[in-house]
Amino acid sequence: MSSLHFIEKTKPVMVPGGIFFVSRVKSGFHELVKLKFNEQVKYNPFCDETQSLYDTDFFDNASTSKMKMLYDIIVTPIALQHLNNIANILYSDLKSTPMILNSRMWFQSYSKNDTHPWHTHTDCMFSSVYYINKPASSPNTSFKYMNSDVFSVDVSEGDILTFPSLYPHCSKPYSKPYSNDLCANSPQNLAIEATSLKSIIAFNTNFELLDPREIILNKKSWYETVCDIHH
Repeated sequence: MSSLHFIEKTKPVMVPGGIFFVSRVKSGFHELVKLKFNEQVKYNPFCDETQSLYDTDFFDNASTSKMKMLYDIIVTPIALQHLNNIANILYSDLKSTPMILNSRMWFQSYSKNDTHPWHTHTDCMFSSVYYINKPASSPNTSFKYMNSDVFSVDVSEGDILTFPSLYPHCSKPYSKPYSNDLCANSPQNLAIEATSLKSIIAFNTNFELLDPREIILNKKSWYETVCDIHH
């Protein structure tokens, strides 16, 4: 799948203290990801004093995640193309070739009033959020930088947002579009439940600069080398 073009465009977004990146996944590929993703999401609630989630595989072993095949076969090539575009923006004037080192992927799904508190990600340069399901009523990811006001970046379903991992971020409570005229457990509201989850796939990334001679000696493009590493 690496010869395909999954991304419509990648653009830098100026924010307090730095720069974020947003890519738009082509609709046909995103609809495939969304279809396969939604087939696997089930009600498997996680809740503690600070957060609540409808379903997640964050605490699962990466090799046994129910999303493993989706991650490996479909989402990883999309993510690598997105990150390749970012690398071209960041390192275009250097004579070294950046290699992408990704952590495992994980997903989170949010139902009514679910939330994820302020946190940062460690041992990585960038963190990314791929918005699989994002109803219009669901909040954007919130960010904070030093003494700045809380801010967010305008994203839609099918976007991938990448940001420096030092930025504190959170997901505010999601007020789902229930019909107030109906019982919460009515067939109509249960149908809304099944189709209006907010769901994301997340991953962390480091860029490592390679000696250009490694690529020349291998006689492979940078993208082919990265794909070999990830498969």
